[in-house]
Amino acid sequence: MGNNTPVGSMRSSDPLDPGVIGETVDDHLGSVLPSAPDALVDDARTLLGKMSDRIRGQWLVVGAQTGSADIDIEDILPAATSVELVYGQAVANAQAAGFDTGALDRDQALLTSDYLHSLAYTAMGSVKSDPSVRQACFDSLSDASQRLASLWSRLEETRAEDSSAPDSVPIDPIVMATAGDIAGLLGGSDPDSRSALREAGAALGIARWRPDGQSPADDQTDVVAETMPGKWSASDVVSVGDPDRLRGLLDPLPQSSATETLRSFATSRCPNAVEHRPNIHE
Repeated sequence: MGNNTPVGSMRSSDPLDPGVIGETVDDHLGSVLPSAPDALVDDARTLLGKMSDRIRGQWLVVGAQTGSADIDIEDILPAATSVELVYGQAVANAQAAGFDTGALDRDQALLTSDYLHSLAYTAMGSVKSDPSVRQACFDSLSDASQRLASLWSRLEETRAEDSSAPDSVPIDPIVMATAGDIAGLLGGSDPDSRSALREAGAALGIARWRPDGQSPADDQTDVVAETMPGKWSASDVVSVGDPDRLRGLLDPLPQSSATETLRSFATSRCPNAVEHRPNIHE
C-alpha cells in the first residue's frame, strides 16, 4: 500500500476508471493507518494487504457517479476507505473466531479488528457532503456493523450445535450491499436506484462468496437471509452468480457512462470472469 502519489489525488482525469479508483483508495488506506503503535499498524497492514483489490471502494465510487449529484471524487474517497476498513475489520473478526486462517493470532486479530472499526467511522466523518447525507452514511455503516455482529453470533451458535457445520463466512455480501447503499446516498440517487445499487452489490458479494458456483447449504442460505438488507429468498442466494441477472439488477439506474461502467465492472468481477477465490475474502 502507498506510493509517492499525493494522498487523495486521482492519477488520471477519468473518474470512472476502477483501476485508478482502487489504487487511490489503497493510498488513502495507507495514509489513515499510522495512528497507533507500530505493532498494531503492522498487523493492520498485514491484514489489509491480503486483499487483492479494493472492489468495495470501487463499487462505491463508481456507483455514486450514477446518481444525480455532482460528485467530486476527492469528497467521497473517505467513504470508499471506510467500507474497505469495515471489510478488513470483519476479516480480522473471522480470524479471531477461527473462521479464517491468517498471520494474526487471536489477540492480534481482536485488537486489529477494534482498530480498523474505529478508523472506519473516523474516515466516514471526513466525507464532504450535506450533514444529513453524511449522517445517513453513518447509519448505513452502523447497520453493516450490527449485521456483521449478528453474523458472528449466528455462526458461533451453528458451530456449537454441529461441529461439522461449514465455516464459510458471507462478509462480502454485507459489505458490498453497504457500499452500494452509501453510493446511492452520496450520489443523490432516487430510492429505486439506491435499492438497485444495494441489491446488485449484495448479489455480486454473494456470487464472490460462492465462487465455485455451487448452491449454498440450507444453513448458509439462512445466514445470508438473516444478515442481508431487504428480502432475500433461497432462490435469490442460489441464482445471483448469473452475470446477466446481475446486470439486470442495475436496470433501474439512469443510462449514463457511469452506469455502463458499473455494469462492466460487475461482470468482470463475477466468479465466471475471475480466478477462484476463497470463501472468506479475495
